[in-house]
Amino acid sequence: MNKINRFILLFIISIVFLSGCWSSTDIEHLSMVVGVGLDVSQEDSNQNTDEDEYLEVTYQVANIMDTQSTLESSEQSDKPYKNYKETGKSILKTAYDVNYKTQNPFYNKHQRLIVIGSELAQQTSLQELVDYFIRDPGNRTSNLVMISDGVAGDVLESDHPTDIPSLLITGIVQTSKSARILEPISLAKLLPKLNTNTSFLLQNIVKEEDEVKLKGAGVINGGTLKLMGFLTEGDLQGVTWLTASTDEGLVLAYDEEQEHSISYELTSLTSTITPTLKNNELTFNVEIESEGWVAEVFDVTDEITKEEQLEKLEKLLKEHAEIHIDNVLKKLQEEFQVDAIGFGEYVRINYPTYWSENKDNWDEIFSQTAIEYDVKITVTDYGMEFNN
Repeated sequence: MNKINRFILLFIISIVFLSGCWSSTDIEHLSMVVGVGLDVSQEDSNQNTDEDEYLEVTYQVANIMDTQSTLESSEQSDKPYKNYKETGKSILKTAYDVNYKTQNPFYNKHQRLIVIGSELAQQTSLQELVDYFIRDPGNRTSNLVMISDGVAGDVLESDHPTDIPSLLITGIVQTSKSARILEPISLAKLLPKLNTNTSFLLQNIVKEEDEVKLKGAGVINGGTLKLMGFLTEGDLQGVTWLTASTDEGLVLAYDEEQEHSISYELTSLTSTITPTLKNNELTFNVEIESEGWVAEVFDVTDEITKEEQLEKLEKLLKEHAEIHIDNVLKKLQEEFQVDAIGFGEYVRINYPTYWSENKDNWDEIFSQTAIEYDVKITVTDYGMEFNN
């Protein structure tokens, strides 16, 4: 290659690397959407207007210019976020309408959260509500999807000068270790449930005295993909025992005889779910095993943690687990009559022909199926010894 050709090649390469990204936009010239809340339009519900104003969508935008200064000075009145609300018949239309009112275009590559208000979730299929977020290639499938037993827009408000509610909520969900909290469900995990018409649970988040709180779960009907109602935090403990959805977290039991509370911290939890089909009659057997240690005894004595009391302590924890299991099975099978905890998957794997013939009415079959279970709890440690 002669010198002239080498010079031309070097010149072309230099242009490529020095030109930068021609279509880029400075971050301060973008509205960084971090969360979205979906509700029924309050105007529509109060005035019974036409469907053009059916939805109220809250877009939470991180205030890039003010976030750092706000974090450095809690006395500043400016919040590190701004919420934009718009009503309309479709989510995409509300996004366009809000963009007409803002100086900078929306940028959703950093969106983390979608919260759906309970009233809207009871009226509208979740498939319709998340369709835009799934279709738009600009949206991330890692977005967490949650239900709010109340107004989703309220959850995305905070009086704390350093909080961005969407980021706070996703942080809480991803770092919390509790038997009363569901594993987060992202858009990517939600899509298969929507496509297979499977009943399932979504984490519920509420606003109480200006604090957001994870509190139970919403029950989604697989047939309609609408919200049926809610499970309590205690019910979620029952779900955890049945499905071993987490192998760590804290369980609080109460000794009625001694009138004190005991904190049992899980170190392992397994659940073996076995379906049995006999004469076309289906039953389930669940073997639950847990190991853990006593993290706290809320009492002035240490009697319950003496070695001779071990059997009593394990029995107390077993009874505590059984109460929550009984309660959640009763709710799912009798009140809601849906399999929202995934027992159908074990039938599909073990009895594929039966499943193929009955999957369309599985929730009805589940609600009438006998479920036997056995809980075995082993206390492996009491922590530091306490002496009176």
